Amino acid sequence: MARGPIGHTCPDIDKCISAIDEVQKAVSGLDDLIGRRGLLEELREANDTLRTWGAEMEDERDEALKEVDRLTDLVAELEEQLEELRTTKPEQADTGEKKHEL
Repeated sequence: MARGPIGHTCPDIDKCISAIDEVQKAVSGLDDLIGRRGLLEELREANDTLRTWGAEMEDERDEALKEVDRLTDLVAELEEQLEELRTTKPEQADTGEKKHEL
């Protein structure tokens, strides 16, 4: 027992110091989490950039596929014209009719 009107305060002070240490640990953990929030925002921006790029690539792919279809149709048409020229009788070719131009 402590003498005088005030008891031993060291255990109470130790408890307070422990509580402050725990709060400090929690706060430093929060600081770490807050720092990671910035990383998440950077990741969000990177994802947006990637998503935009991907959408642009899809648009370019769609345009390229349309061009492939157009050229495929043109090749088929030209092959038909070539076959017609091959099967045309020589006397028909000399009649002065306009020949197909490739």
